[in-house]
Amino acid sequence: HGGGITLSEAEHMMATRLYQNTARVHFDARAQSQTSFGKRLIYGGHIIAHMRAMSFEGLQNAHCLAALNGGTHAAPAFAEDTIYGYSIILDKVAHKQRRDIGALRVRHIALKNRAPDDATGDFPLYQEPASDRRQYDPSVILDMDCWLWIARL
Repeated sequence: HGGGITLSEAEHMMATRLYQNTARVHFDARAQSQTSFGKRLIYGGHIIAHMRAMSFEGLQNAHCLAALNGGTHAAPAFAEDTIYGYSIILDKVAHKQRRDIGALRVRHIALKNRAPDDATGDFPLYQEPASDRRQYDPSVILDMDCWLWIARL
């Protein structure tokens, strides 16, 4: 979905306030400097918003989100990370009463600090887990399964 987006502190904090999220982990740099990350965490809703915006390059006819099936914030993101995204079409459905719209089931994948051309073809979304639990590749920050309304031509 085109080029990457480098996250900034100011943009993230402004957007997070607009999303009405007031969690300290996103705003209090002094307190967060004492955590294992040592810095403020980018709000996951901000990553979702960027992923949806990036998907419009390639899915221009996708009008809006119809349903969210599930998703995972697989890894944290921080200011100065550059995020990239790609999508996998999982299914398509025609509208029963209208010929001009349909729906696509899409899996949006957001990556940090990894170029999009590294994420095509046989990209290793998951690593071999040390346990029964599935582990994502460290560059994967969002894995979201959703349905989008789309214009049919």
